[in-house]
Amino acid sequence: RSGYVLSVAGVPKTIDNDIDLVDRSFGFNTAVTEALHAVRSAKTEAMCAPNGIGVVKLMGRHAGFIATHACLASGDCDLCLIPEVPIALTGAFLYPSFRTFTIK
Repeated sequence: RSGYVLSVAGVPKTIDNDIDLVDRSFGFNTAVTEALHAVRSAKTEAMCAPNGIGVVKLMGRHAGFIATHACLASGDCDLCLIPEVPIALTGAFLYPSFRTFTIK
C-alpha cells in the first residue's frame, strides 16, 4: 500500500521441535541440555537413598522430543514415557514387587 518492496518471513518459535520440515527449532538444544541436568540430578538423588527412584517430568505439548533426546543422551534412564505412545498400567505394573526398576 505504501509503495515499499517488503518480504516477510514467519518463523514459528517453539522449543518442542515439533515443526515439520525443520531439523531443530529455536531453543531445542538448550531445553535438552537443561533436561539432561535434571535427569542427572534425579539419578544422583536416587542413588543416595536405599531403593531410590528418580522421576523427572519434562515439558512437551503433544510431542516427547525433549524427553526422548534427554533420556537417550543421558544413558541413565530405564523408562521414558512420551505422549505419542499410550500406556496401559495393567498386569505386572499393578503389583509393587514388579514395579522395581534398577538405577544404573
